[in-house]
Amino acid sequence: VDSAGKTLDEYADKYASLHVSAIKRRIKGSQNVGILLSGGYDSGSNLAALRSFYNGDIRSYSIGFKGDNWTELPLARCMSDSFQTIHSEYEIDGSEIKALPEIIEHLGDPFVEGGLMVNYAVMRLIGKNKPDVILGGDGSDQYFGTSGREVALHYLIARYGLKPLVGFLYDILDRPSFDKDTLLYRIRFHLAEEARDTVFRVAAE
Repeated sequence: VDSAGKTLDEYADKYASLHVSAIKRRIKGSQNVGILLSGGYDSGSNLAALRSFYNGDIRSYSIGFKGDNWTELPLARCMSDSFQTIHSEYEIDGSEIKALPEIIEHLGDPFVEGGLMVNYAVMRLIGKNKPDVILGGDGSDQYFGTSGREVALHYLIARYGLKPLVGFLYDILDRPSFDKDTLLYRIRFHLAEEARDTVFRVAAE
């Protein structure tokens, strides 16, 4: 029990309720919903939350790597069977490198993204017959403890009363002149979530 008189289980239940509410707001009543299904906790949690209130068709999409003994595709199929989705999957075999010039052309400023080719492959898998809304794994990191850096940053900023300063710095940096990949751009990137504070503010309410 913490200083507010609440237990860890009570906070977990509150987060689960907020999670389902967020998914409801995201799909906006659509009856044509898709989900990027990795087979892991994050996207699986979003799928479970979606299916807890949504009875329509769900199209799920998974990407693997040909010859990978640690592939998560079987886990994604298991989730698809459990939550009754219309499932599609694709295995990257290396031939996708041919699309790299076209991908780079559409990127604008260069940036590092480990899942770049995976994202390309899954969007190609979805194709033109895409659902109205496509969910990823976003929103579940905090619940499963995979966002330690962000939580620690929030704690330090709150502890030392730096919230106004963070908001002020973000307001200065949040403009097109800082959209280039420089140190100031990276500072803005890391301040963005804290400055907006949407996750923590909603949870507090």
